[in-house]
This record gives sequence, structure tokens and C-alpha cells, in this order.
Amino acid sequence: GQAVAKVPLDNRNPAIYTLLIRLLTTVSNTPAIVAFAQILALSLVTAGGIRFLLNQHISVKTAWILSLIMAFSPVNLFFPITIWKDVPYGISMLAVFLILLQIVISDGVWLKKRSNRIWLILSGICLSLFRHNGFPVLVATLVIFLLFYHQIRGLLFEALVVIIAAYGLVLGPVYSVFHVTKGNDNGINPILVHYISAHIEAETPLSESERTWLNQVYPLDQWKYDPCVINNLWFLPGFNEKVLQENPKEVMNIFLSLSKKAPAVSLRHAFQSSNMIWKIQHGGCYLYRIGLLGQSDGTLKWVEANQFGVVQESKLPKLTDLLFNFFLKTAGPTFPDAIFWRPAIYTYWTLFVSTILALRFSKPKYLLIGLLTLVQSGMMLFITIAQDMRYQYGVMLIGIFCTGLLFLPKLGNTEIMNSDFDRSED
Repeated sequence: GQAVAKVPLDNRNPAIYTLLIRLLTTVSNTPAIVAFAQILALSLVTAGGIRFLLNQHISVKTAWILSLIMAFSPVNLFFPITIWKDVPYGISMLAVFLILLQIVISDGVWLKKRSNRIWLILSGICLSLFRHNGFPVLVATLVIFLLFYHQIRGLLFEALVVIIAAYGLVLGPVYSVFHVTKGNDNGINPILVHYISAHIEAETPLSESERTWLNQVYPLDQWKYDPCVINNLWFLPGFNEKVLQENPKEVMNIFLSLSKKAPAVSLRHAFQSSNMIWKIQHGGCYLYRIGLLGQSDGTLKWVEANQFGVVQESKLPKLTDLLFNFFLKTAGPTFPDAIFWRPAIYTYWTLFVSTILALRFSKPKYLLIGLLTLVQSGMMLFITIAQDMRYQYGVMLIGIFCTGLLFLPKLGNTEIMNSDFDRSED
């Protein structure tokens, strides 16, 4: 609503995406322009990655097969045309991955070219801004790279400093120009409340002050705990978000106090709530996949009811039905669902590919190819409050692309593998 209505912006959902939608809709006042921009961005990033693989001497046939897999993956048939902040975040994550991949393959030489450092900075800024967890994911990843690549430590540090400065500049002065407020919802509150509800369910002892304070949020004897999603508590009638918003430190203190008293409860909750991050097969929790929904009357819905006059009006309704039926066939049966739609399989696949490359080329640093995925998924193990696979869209894109890395030719010498990078130095 903030993207199309003349209302103040807030940063509960990253305001950068709202501003981007506003900019795009000045070109054409339709959601389709946003979808087109996302498709174009994903296409360009993917093309850049495939060009890199071609420079590393994979066959043209393999490049074409990989491009078709990326284009016709069930995930990519639906996500790029969906208006979610997770889509540009995922594309940014793929871009950062491809940059880190080139750093690893070239043993750091690739980053010595100034224009390449600019690409790292721009991609890193996007990754930091499109989701609130993007900034710590990027910083943690680059800090680890700093530890392993001594010869380009200064260049990596320089890029990291610029990204941090740009991130602060956007969240500060730039958002002030557009009158962006922090919003009434402290983003970490739902995560902490989810943990607290697990402790209430487990009857972890509460102090009198904790009991009194939590009763202001919602009567303790009526708290509901569902490890799969916070919504069953958060949206109960009478649940007092205002108390949480006004006292974020108290929420944190109670979470820390309860976790100290019963650490096993917090760990068990993290394990159960992160079901989609580590589990491939059905069971345990639901998995929310796409926004295209079948209705009881046989129709399809992909635009939510709204007051802005945006309605769904497919120009190719038969194609819409075909896509939805394809979704049902891939998401229904256990095996194709695990292969195409479960985020965990992409995490494991990326880590598997990076391990194979490290062994095949006898280069332990090739394990760093899986680092960005590992950091993203590792963070989500502790902060997942709903089983929405869109949170891991970037991990899925990386996993799909990693398939092409298995076809890198073993030419024998590092000098041969890096020959295309030698020309990249300033």
C-alpha cells in the first residue's frame, strides 16, 4: 500500500523496495513493471554467471543447459513475477555469490580490478538493504573471507567499509529525505516472542515481574505455542503489540532470562521452528510456497483484495491454469516436492558441490563457495518465525547455479584456471 498510496513510508519491510516500486510505477502504473524488472535483473545476473563459467572453459552445451534449468526451474517460473522483497534479495544474494565464486576460483586475483570491486560493493549494498537480515549475513561472510585471503585483505576491507557506510547513509540521511520512519514494529520482537511462547509452553519458571509484564501482552494462561509459526499467537484478538513495541529491551531481557534458565527449551524451539531450513521431506510443519492460489470454486487468485484498484486480469488465462497445474504436480508428490520446493535440498546441494570441487581440485579454499549459503541458512536456523520458502529464495538460486560448477574442467594448473583473471589487474 505504501508503494502506491500517498502515505508515510516505514522500514518494517525494507523501505528500499517500496521506493523501488514507486520509481518503477512512474514508468508504467502496473505491478507488471515490477515483475519485468525482477525478471530482467535475474536474467542479467544469471547471464553474468554463465559467462564466467564459459570463461572457465565449460562447454557451450553445458552453458545452455544450465541457462534452461535456471529459466524453467519451478521456483523461477513463479518467484520473479511475485512482488516480494525476498525476490530482489534473492537476486542480490546470487550476485554476491557469483562475485565470491570468482574471488575463490581466481584465488583473489579477480578482485584486483577496480570495476570488479565496484560490482562487489553494489551487490553487497543491495543484499544489505532488501532484507533486514541481509546486512549481518553479508558482513559475516566478508569478514570470514578477510581471514582466508591475506593478499587481498585490504581490498576486501575497503569494500566492506564502503558497504557499511552506504548502508548507514541509506538508513540515515536518505531515508530521512523520504521521511521513512522505523515503523511501529520492532522486527526482532516476533522472533523473541516466539521463543518466549516456547518457554511458557514448557513451563519455564517465571519471576513475578516477568509474569506481570507478560500478562500485559496477553494473559499467560491463553498463550498459544506453535513452533512452525508465530501468527497463531501474534494475531490473537487482544494481543497487545504496543507493549512490545514500547519496551523492546524488556522483551530481550525476558528472552535472555528464560534462555539462561532453560537453554534446552530455546535450542529445541530453534530446531523445530527452522523446519524448512534443514528438513527435506514432508511432515513437521507446513511449507508456504507461492502466492498463486486455487480457490474452492476452481478459479485462481494471485492478487490480494486491495483498495487501490489493482485487479488480476490475465492476458493468457490458459497459461495461468497450465502453470498452476504444473505447480500442483511438482509440489504435491513427495519426491518432486523435495527436489524442487524444499529450501533445505538447495543448501545441502551447494555444500555438496563446494566439497566436491575442493576435493577434485585439491583446494580447501573452494569450500568457501558454500559460505554465503551456510551463513544465510545458519542465521535462519535461529530467526525463522514462519515456514515461508521465499526467505531462502537466494539459497535456492545459488543451489540451482551450483549445478553448473560440477562441469568445470580439470585443466590441471592454477595458472590455467586463473589465466582469464590475469588480465583483470589494474
